[in-house]
Amino acid sequence: MICPLYQRAQKDPKVIFLEDRSKHFSYQDWDQASSYIQSWLTDKGFHSGSHIGLSKCSPFLLSSIMIACARAGIILAILSERDPNTAQQRIATQYKFDIIDLEELTHLENDPPSIEAPPHKDQPSIQKDHPLTMLFTSGSTAEPKAVLHSFSNHWASASGSFQNIPYQKGDRWLLSLSLWHIGGLAIIFRSLFRGGTAITRPNGDLFQIIQSQ
Repeated sequence: MICPLYQRAQKDPKVIFLEDRSKHFSYQDWDQASSYIQSWLTDKGFHSGSHIGLSKCSPFLLSSIMIACARAGIILAILSERDPNTAQQRIATQYKFDIIDLEELTHLENDPPSIEAPPHKDQPSIQKDHPLTMLFTSGSTAEPKAVLHSFSNHWASASGSFQNIPYQKGDRWLLSLSLWHIGGLAIIFRSLFRGGTAITRPNGDLFQIIQSQ
């Protein structure tokens, strides 16, 4: 499957994918950052079938790492920012993945991103049915349990949502849920599905924020 982000970036390169307070990231920015990170992961020794973990990551960086993983066949575990480091390390040990250090990628969070991404030699593809994301249950009554989703799972969800809410280019969706939550991650895929713009949630009353948008 040709990567839908690559296709979107070719079609609508300057359309804004994400507004993160004062920062604006286009679909081209997202595609280039994903290519950069894919090369970075390869240089770090991660390959198809590897597992990596993330915590306390900006929406743009997380979205870019996720697409890089989809292209590379890497499984991405997204940890709750609410969990203490000890709990995160326990989960990482249990499910055998490394929590990656994002320090070398923070320059990608600039507006516009500082990217020296390798050019696409070919149209980047993804293994649509390969496990992509590992999310965790709340653990409110027991230890958190891992739930795997493939790109196809996320894409089918976005397609189904579009049948009821035709969110597309020119529309904006408030990113009101965290990206370690399936509901938050779904907004990223809904944006990509038809070129909508996701808006990160500032502090304050949710109803007033929605009215101001």
